Amino acid sequence: MTEMNNMVSTWDIFCKYILEYAAKEADAAIILKDSFAAFDALNDIPKNKILKLTSDDAMILAAAGLAVSGKKTWIISESSAITSTGYGQIREAVAIPSLPVRIVVAETGLCKGQDGVGRNILEDTSLMRALPNMSVFI
Repeated sequence: MTEMNNMVSTWDIFCKYILEYAAKEADAAIILKDSFAAFDALNDIPKNKILKLTSDDAMILAAAGLAVSGKKTWIISESSAITSTGYGQIREAVAIPSLPVRIVVAETGLCKGQDGVGRNILEDTSLMRALPNMSVFI
């Protein structure tokens, strides 16, 4: 067995973490885009803690509403486009009121080289870094 066979992706590690988090946190709320291709890894999230929506805007605004009601909210998106198409909503509904919403992007501009220059961007990171009350982890 080579060392390469023992490698685990960052996505797999995150999925394991979020499954454990959702199981132990009574107030967890996980929001996904309903077209997210990587759902299989997240199928074990309890149904009462997951919300699948059709648009980035809907995901962000739902997360803000859930956070206001005391939920520990996570948005999990497959595309860094959520940070550009949803920038206004993130700014107004999450960052400025400093709501505890975590936004996780599975494939950011730092790792999308195989999809061409349109997705290989750093604007997603810079947009989020410029917001008040926003922390960015890569």
